Amino acid sequence: MADPDFLTAHRVHYCSRTVRANNVDALNIAIRDVRNSALKEKAIKSGRGRLQHLFETAGFDVVVVSNESALGDPFNDHLPGFFPMLDAALAGVCTMFEGYRVVPVFFLRDQATLLPSFYGQRIRQGASYSLEEFEARVCMYDLSWRPVVKSIAAAFPTANLELHQFEEFAHDSSAYTAALFGRLLELQRMPAREPVSKNRAAKSLAMGLMRRANWLVECLPLVPRSKKYKLKKRLRRSLFPLFEHVKSGLRLELGPAAAATLRAQYQKDLVALKIKGPAQENRP
Repeated sequence: MADPDFLTAHRVHYCSRTVRANNVDALNIAIRDVRNSALKEKAIKSGRGRLQHLFETAGFDVVVVSNESALGDPFNDHLPGFFPMLDAALAGVCTMFEGYRVVPVFFLRDQATLLPSFYGQRIRQGASYSLEEFEARVCMYDLSWRPVVKSIAAAFPTANLELHQFEEFAHDSSAYTAALFGRLLELQRMPAREPVSKNRAAKSLAMGLMRRANWLVECLPLVPRSKKYKLKKRLRRSLFPLFEHVKSGLRLELGPAAAATLRAQYQKDLVALKIKGPAQENRP
């Protein structure tokens, strides 16, 4: 995202997904919609049309799609399990990319930090439950990465699936990105720059304020659910940018027992999947 001119000069197109800037590539929109049964056919047609344009009309050799929710969210308030939309998402994406050479690159994250991070996203999206309630709800599922990776590998049997640790990436995201994509794109040099923006993890007080605002909206009498959803969306846009700058409060963390269990699960997954760490070493 930081070097579009460099990528274009090397016949590589990066499909943008900067939601806050209202800058989302049509291919990323198609990937979002393809797991929705009502939108699937339209999304596949749109996605393949976008790919055809990029490769045949625009003349690109490589298209890079960066989409952390391409397989659906890891947790859903209405569907049980870990990545409950995985099968539908993979089926749609495989059809969309049929006939193209695909290299899936997947990052695994310590489940003990993934849960609080995603909980923060749910609060931004309008949830009003506590982290403790969220933890109790999702920790009853099998949160191993192995079935997820197995499904991705099965969906792209001829591809060289790349597996990486999010923690290794976060340690130096700019250098890691340069090393990873420089190799994937077979470039002699890939610029290593500071990230365009850094993700700010909101503290517990900021999350508590947003959660309280969401709860107040839910308590409004005689207001349809659809209007409450729109009101929460407006509150998120107007209030959360203020709340997230509140520095007081603690970092969101799971209880000690759940965190220890999930860290142990993560280590088992890394060993089973033979993930070593640096960008150059993760080719199963």
